[in-house]
Amino acid sequence: PPHQKMYLLNKNDDGQRNAFSFEHFFHMERIHEEHLGLDIISMKEFLEIVMQGKFVDPKTGTPLYPPDNRTDWDGADDRSISKLNNWLRNNITNTVMLWDPEKCLATFPKSADPNDLEEMKDIHRKMVAAKEMPTKYEVFVGKPNPVNATVRDRLRENSAERQELCFYDKPLQEAQWLHFPMAHSGDLASRLLVHFYAFLFFQDWKHDLWMKRFIR
Repeated sequence: PPHQKMYLLNKNDDGQRNAFSFEHFFHMERIHEEHLGLDIISMKEFLEIVMQGKFVDPKTGTPLYPPDNRTDWDGADDRSISKLNNWLRNNITNTVMLWDPEKCLATFPKSADPNDLEEMKDIHRKMVAAKEMPTKYEVFVGKPNPVNATVRDRLRENSAERQELCFYDKPLQEAQWLHFPMAHSGDLASRLLVHFYAFLFFQDWKHDLWMKRFIR
């Protein structure tokens, strides 16, 4: 996201910086350079791509452009940033991700094959019907499942009292972009205040293990 004020980091004593982005805390550019297939770009770079007309309204086929054709929002005030956020959230090509980590697991099928997604959904339906979800995490304290356990066993362990799954399905895979909002209230109330290993679930245990090791 653009450089902006962050909670408890917004003081401006002695002219010190009070607008930040993730790049000020994590070596995003270095991660991008070292890992093929993991492309990390700034909001400015994303909006510059948008300005090239590469994103279109699926109904009219006309190109979409950011508010006021502006690409650099670093340091913009809250009012201006809200204008950009509204565009990101309300644009017709956008999918707003209201995934609540207290209610569901972000679930990724092992491939883009629709059969893999249906297999995950079928497992989930059977587990709910058999009352295997939700399961209290205390059940697994001191006796965790092996990392290569079955999908059903891993899902039961990871559910931690959650019954729903948020699937990364075909519409999301084909969306032009996805937007995760941050709001304390209203229709877009959502905060991803959760450890990655408690929220992400991959159908393939090897994907699950690799991804969580990588993030860590």
